[in-house]
Amino acid sequence: MPESHDLKLDKIKLSINDIILDPNNPRFSKHPDDLTLEENFCDEDVQEETFRKMIDTKSFDVFEIEESIKTKGYIPVDNIFVRKVNEKYVTVEGNRRLSAIKNLLLKNEKGGQLVLPKEILDSFETLEVFDLTENDQSDIDFILGLRHVGSIKQWGLLPSSYNIFKTYMREYCNENGGDPHDPILFNYDPSIAKIVKKLYSVTLAEIRDKIKSYRAYFQVSEELISRGYEGGFPEEKYSILFDTIKNLSLRTFFQFHDNSSVFDEEGLELFINLIFGDNESSPVIKSAAAGDSNLRDFAYVIKEGNQNFIDDIVENRYKPSEVKALIVAERTKKSLLKSLETAFNEMSKIEIGEISEIGHSEDEMLTKIIEIVGRIKRASNRDG
Repeated sequence: MPESHDLKLDKIKLSINDIILDPNNPRFSKHPDDLTLEENFCDEDVQEETFRKMIDTKSFDVFEIEESIKTKGYIPVDNIFVRKVNEKYVTVEGNRRLSAIKNLLLKNEKGGQLVLPKEILDSFETLEVFDLTENDQSDIDFILGLRHVGSIKQWGLLPSSYNIFKTYMREYCNENGGDPHDPILFNYDPSIAKIVKKLYSVTLAEIRDKIKSYRAYFQVSEELISRGYEGGFPEEKYSILFDTIKNLSLRTFFQFHDNSSVFDEEGLELFINLIFGDNESSPVIKSAAAGDSNLRDFAYVIKEGNQNFIDDIVENRYKPSEVKALIVAERTKKSLLKSLETAFNEMSKIEIGEISEIGHSEDEMLTKIIEIVGRIKRASNRDG
């Protein structure tokens, strides 16, 4: 792959009716099973479902864009990028803006309270876009990476991880052969990760963590589906897995293999039990960092506690925050006892003669006492 991108950007004007939404929009693309075949992109039912996803997902802020467009018209401050699929052009970048325009036109056709002025409607008649049809997927990923990974318009954590993983697998299989859609082939290769990093505005460490955590997500999701969890791994729990993969103590505890980026059988069972529970018990870890049943506190217990503390969580289902508090209290108590013991030992070394030899001057005696107390305090602080 070249160090720089010789992008072929042809600016063209298209009718709004010739531009379709991307059914494989990275914002809601999280799993290979989510992908729609290109030959079906233009199908009416596919476009209707894609439009519904864009409109119904609050985090996409389509209605916020609508408010701006219906008062000012469509102003192409941010470019829309497309590529040709069959007889239409699918949106590569700009799906939110296109959804907002289509929704405004739909509302205007229905009448009611919204009737758009002619000048606003005229701004929708044709849209000026950049045609990426002559560019390869690496170039398209480069544009999306600049826009949505490590930028102000970031994709969610799971979609971002999946799209980076897809790119990694494509580059990996280009080098080693095989089907890039088969996660079983995955093996972490730092040199391939560096190639992927060039496409995205993030550190190599983030590329590594997202690639590895998504491979683990695929493993856990497939196991959950086999156990009857409809839909597999829920997106809201993905941050727990992501933070697990980032933490050495947790990776070791759950027996995670770095190169293949999967848990061994025992570790997988333990992870699912703690995060999802089983028929007999509820989940004991419910979030990555918030609340009293969080992964961060569990990681502290793994690193600082002994097996008894760990068993309190795993076996007895104590909340991680409660067990962490017990460890902190025990360490504080030991530290205090050690400080007091040190101070006592230091005091036992003091002979009354040290003070009595000074004479009868109150100032001299007070100075000596302050010096001795300071010595005791310093000794206590060193060992506390």
